[in-house]
Amino acid sequence: MTTLARDHEPLVDQLVALVDETIAFQEETVLALGDLSAAATARDEAALERLGETLRQTEARLGDIERRRDRLRAQLAAALHWTPHEVTLTRLARHAGEPRSVALRQRRDRAVRVAGSLRGQHLKTATLLAEFVRAGRAILTGLLSQGGDARTYRTDGTAPWWPEQGLLDARR
Repeated sequence: MTTLARDHEPLVDQLVALVDETIAFQEETVLALGDLSAAATARDEAALERLGETLRQTEARLGDIERRRDRLRAQLAAALHWTPHEVTLTRLARHAGEPRSVALRQRRDRAVRVAGSLRGQHLKTATLLAEFVRAGRAILTGLLSQGGDARTYRTDGTAPWWPEQGLLDARR
Protein backbone atom coordinates (compact mmCIF):
# COMPACT_ATOMS: atom_id res chain seq x y z
CA MET A 1 0.00 0.00 0.00
CA THR A 2 1.43 3.37 -0.99
CA THR A 3 0.96 6.36 1.24
CA LEU A 4 0.26 9.90 0.18
CA ALA A 5 3.31 12.15 -0.06
CA ARG A 6 3.49 15.22 2.15
CA ASP A 7 3.01 17.49 -0.87
CA HIS A 8 -0.40 15.85 -1.48
CA GLU A 9 -1.64 16.59 2.04
CA PRO A 10 -2.77 20.19 1.31
CA LEU A 11 -4.95 18.92 -1.53
CA VAL A 12 -6.42 16.23 0.71
CA ASP A 13 -7.09 18.84 3.40
CA GLN A 14 -8.85 21.01 0.81
CA LEU A 15 -10.97 18.01 -0.16
CA VAL A 16 -11.89 17.39 3.49
CA ALA A 17 -12.94 21.06 3.82
CA LEU A 18 -14.99 20.78 0.62
CA VAL A 19 -16.68 17.62 1.90
CA ASP A 20 -17.52 19.48 5.13
CA GLU A 21 -19.03 22.29 3.06
CA THR A 22 -21.04 19.78 1.03
CA ILE A 23 -22.35 18.11 4.19
CA ALA A 24 -23.37 21.47 5.69
CA PHE A 25 -25.11 22.39 2.42
CA GLN A 26 -27.00 19.09 2.36
CA GLU A 27 -28.05 19.51 5.99
CA GLU A 28 -29.39 23.00 5.19
CA THR A 29 -31.31 21.53 2.26
CA VAL A 30 -32.85 18.81 4.44
CA LEU A 31 -34.08 21.49 6.86
CA ALA A 32 -35.40 23.67 4.01
CA LEU A 33 -37.33 20.74 2.54
CA GLY A 34 -38.82 19.97 5.96
CA ASP A 35 -39.80 23.63 6.33
CA LEU A 36 -41.31 23.55 2.84
CA SER A 37 -43.46 20.55 3.78
CA ALA A 38 -44.60 22.26 6.97
CA ALA A 39 -45.38 25.52 5.15
CA ALA A 40 -47.35 23.67 2.45
CA THR A 41 -49.35 21.80 5.07
CA ALA A 42 -50.01 25.04 6.99
CA ARG A 43 -50.86 26.84 3.71
CA ASP A 44 -48.37 29.58 4.62
CA GLU A 45 -47.93 31.29 1.24
CA ALA A 46 -45.29 33.77 2.41
CA ALA A 47 -43.12 30.97 3.77
CA LEU A 48 -43.68 28.92 0.60
CA GLU A 49 -42.48 31.83 -1.54
CA ARG A 50 -39.41 32.38 0.62
CA LEU A 51 -38.52 28.69 0.81
CA GLY A 52 -39.14 28.19 -2.89
CA GLU A 53 -36.67 30.97 -3.69
CA THR A 54 -34.14 29.51 -1.25
CA LEU A 55 -34.43 26.09 -2.86
CA ARG A 56 -34.08 27.60 -6.35
CA GLN A 57 -30.81 29.20 -5.25
CA THR A 58 -29.49 25.87 -4.02
CA GLU A 59 -28.97 24.74 -7.62
CA ALA A 60 -26.38 27.47 -8.20
CA ARG A 61 -24.64 26.71 -4.90
CA LEU A 62 -24.61 23.00 -5.66
CA GLY A 63 -23.15 23.67 -9.12
CA ASP A 64 -20.37 25.76 -7.56
CA ILE A 65 -19.53 23.02 -5.05
CA GLU A 66 -19.52 20.36 -7.78
CA ARG A 67 -17.20 22.42 -10.02
CA ARG A 68 -14.75 22.97 -7.18
CA ARG A 69 -14.88 19.29 -6.24
CA ASP A 70 -14.26 18.21 -9.83
CA ARG A 71 -11.27 20.58 -10.13
CA LEU A 72 -9.83 19.33 -6.85
CA ARG A 73 -10.32 15.68 -7.83
CA ALA A 74 -8.57 16.37 -11.13
CA GLN A 75 -5.65 17.99 -9.30
CA LEU A 76 -5.40 15.08 -6.89
CA ALA A 77 -5.67 12.57 -9.72
CA ALA A 78 -2.85 14.25 -11.63
CA ALA A 79 -0.65 14.43 -8.51
CA LEU A 80 -1.30 10.79 -7.58
CA HIS A 81 -1.26 9.43 -11.16
CA TRP A 82 -4.84 8.19 -10.74
CA THR A 83 -7.89 8.90 -12.84
CA PRO A 84 -10.36 11.44 -11.40
CA HIS A 85 -12.85 8.57 -11.00
CA GLU A 86 -10.38 6.79 -8.70
CA VAL A 87 -10.12 9.75 -6.33
CA THR A 88 -12.62 8.73 -3.65
CA LEU A 89 -12.65 9.32 0.08
CA THR A 90 -12.37 5.58 0.69
CA ARG A 91 -9.32 5.17 -1.53
CA LEU A 92 -7.66 8.30 -0.17
CA ALA A 93 -8.25 7.03 3.38
CA ARG A 94 -6.48 3.76 2.52
CA HIS A 95 -3.44 5.68 1.30
CA ALA A 96 -3.36 8.49 3.87
CA GLY A 97 -1.53 8.57 7.17
CA GLU A 98 -3.37 8.01 10.44
CA PRO A 99 -4.91 11.40 11.29
CA ARG A 100 -6.06 12.10 7.71
CA SER A 101 -7.23 8.53 7.21
CA VAL A 102 -9.56 8.79 10.20
CA ALA A 103 -10.81 12.22 9.08
CA LEU A 104 -11.51 10.94 5.57
CA ARG A 105 -13.42 7.90 6.85
CA GLN A 106 -15.46 10.02 9.24
CA ARG A 107 -16.35 12.50 6.48
CA ARG A 108 -17.32 9.68 4.14
CA ASP A 109 -19.59 8.05 6.73
CA ARG A 110 -21.20 11.37 7.61
CA ALA A 111 -21.66 12.30 3.94
CA VAL A 112 -23.40 8.97 3.29
CA ARG A 113 -25.74 9.48 6.27
CA VAL A 114 -26.62 13.05 5.29
CA ALA A 115 -27.16 12.08 1.64
CA GLY A 116 -29.57 9.36 2.77
CA SER A 117 -31.40 11.85 4.97
CA LEU A 118 -31.60 14.30 2.07
CA ARG A 119 -32.95 11.60 -0.24
CA GLY A 120 -35.60 10.62 2.32
CA GLN A 121 -36.70 14.21 3.01
CA HIS A 122 -36.83 14.96 -0.71
CA LEU A 123 -39.04 11.92 -1.28
CA LYS A 124 -41.36 12.90 1.60
CA THR A 125 -41.67 16.48 0.34
CA ALA A 126 -42.21 15.46 -3.28
CA THR A 127 -44.85 12.91 -2.22
CA LEU A 128 -46.65 15.49 -0.09
CA LEU A 129 -46.70 18.06 -2.89
CA ALA A 130 -47.83 15.45 -5.43
CA GLU A 131 -50.66 14.45 -3.09
CA PHE A 132 -51.75 18.10 -2.82
CA VAL A 133 -51.87 18.30 -6.63
CA ARG A 134 -53.80 15.02 -6.87
CA ALA A 135 -56.34 16.13 -4.26
CA GLY A 136 -56.78 19.50 -5.99
CA ARG A 137 -57.39 17.81 -9.33
CA ALA A 138 -59.87 15.39 -7.78
CA ILE A 139 -61.82 18.27 -6.27
CA LEU A 140 -61.86 20.19 -9.54
CA THR A 141 -62.86 17.07 -11.47
CA GLY A 142 -65.80 16.59 -9.14
CA LEU A 143 -66.88 20.19 -9.44
CA LEU A 144 -66.36 20.84 -13.13
CA SER A 145 -67.68 18.97 -16.12
CA GLN A 146 -65.32 16.64 -17.95
CA GLY A 147 -66.79 17.40 -21.34
CA GLY A 148 -70.00 18.19 -23.10
CA ASP A 149 -72.43 20.67 -21.71
CA ALA A 150 -72.18 21.31 -18.03
CA ARG A 151 -75.43 21.63 -16.21
CA THR A 152 -76.03 23.24 -12.88
CA TYR A 153 -78.81 23.14 -10.37
CA ARG A 154 -81.44 25.76 -10.83
CA THR A 155 -83.86 26.87 -8.21
CA ASP A 156 -86.82 26.05 -10.46
CA GLY A 157 -85.47 22.54 -11.12
CA THR A 158 -85.43 22.88 -14.92
CA ALA A 159 -81.83 21.76 -15.40
CA PRO A 160 -81.28 18.78 -13.13
CA TRP A 161 -77.80 17.63 -12.26
CA TRP A 162 -76.81 14.23 -13.61
CA PRO A 163 -74.06 12.20 -11.92
CA GLU A 164 -71.79 12.27 -14.98
CA GLN A 165 -71.84 16.08 -15.06
CA GLY A 166 -69.89 18.50 -12.90
CA LEU A 167 -71.44 20.48 -10.07
CA LEU A 168 -70.39 23.80 -11.61
CA ASP A 169 -70.46 25.23 -15.10
CA ALA A 170 -67.07 26.78 -15.81
CA ARG A 171 -68.20 28.46 -19.04
CA ARG A 172 -68.28 32.23 -19.18
